[in-house]
Amino acid sequence: MSKGRKKKLELGEITVKIGKHTFPRLDKFFPKIIKDFSQKPDEEFGKTQISTFNDKQVYLWNINNKACMSIEDVCFYIEAKYKTVHQAFSRHKSKLIENKDYFYIKDFEKICILQNVEYKSKTRKLLFFTLHGLLILLKFIHVGLADEFYLMWVDLVCELIETKQLTSGELFLVDKRQKIIPQILGDPKKNWVDNAGNRLLSRGEMIISNILFELKVQFQIYSPIWPLKEIMKKYNYYSKNPLQPDFLVKTIPKTIIEYWGRENDSNYDSHRIWKTKIYNELKIKLIEIEPHEVQNIPILKQKLIKELKIEV
Repeated sequence: MSKGRKKKLELGEITVKIGKHTFPRLDKFFPKIIKDFSQKPDEEFGKTQISTFNDKQVYLWNINNKACMSIEDVCFYIEAKYKTVHQAFSRHKSKLIENKDYFYIKDFEKICILQNVEYKSKTRKLLFFTLHGLLILLKFIHVGLADEFYLMWVDLVCELIETKQLTSGELFLVDKRQKIIPQILGDPKKNWVDNAGNRLLSRGEMIISNILFELKVQFQIYSPIWPLKEIMKKYNYYSKNPLQPDFLVKTIPKTIIEYWGRENDSNYDSHRIWKTKIYNELKIKLIEIEPHEVQNIPILKQKLIKELKIEV
């Protein structure tokens, strides 16, 4: 597509139409994949029947203690042609790890006969994808997946599913400028108000505040800190206003959280360095959060759990 030519995006309940082509809406589709692959059968070579968005039936298998799906069923499941899926796999195979993302099973037809399942493949060696492999494969088939943290997010999702720590509330995907990114968005036309009723100055601060509230961390927003006079003099601090970190953690002495929400701003960067030096002088533990981190709720949550030493 040439530069300057915009794709017309028509959102339906389940599908998205880009030009003449219709795709499953990824913000609806991803939670379904996570939910479906959580239904792994208990026994080896056990199968579970799951439905596609078009109510076709495909099988989820337990092979080598991994929830997986054959390439033929993957095509029905993600509503893609076999040629498209196979070409994406062949071109990007180096980015996938055998036995983690995909594997081959020889003579699978015999297993299908025992399980009373129709064998659809024309080859004796059948290709299977795990959840991790399928999510990565989708990146190369569907447009609009954010690159910056997608693979890291896939790793975390699969880890949380395996350890049964993922709940549906922790995964919320939205369409933002035709980019699918795991995040919780507030309404930009309204003020940023967190789940505790606090009014914040930015969406990033609201996201952080909601995570702290969910983790039951006691905190105070924009709590004033007055440096000692000698520190103020050392760093040319002549303002009549105190320092106001974004979050003061009440449960841990001298611990604050700062969300550095601006990028490519030299004045802001200088102010950040200046504030950080004062915090160091005051022997305050500073937890820093960058703009890209608030785009991925589960990973940011894990970071805060680690930094604040929260037992979960």
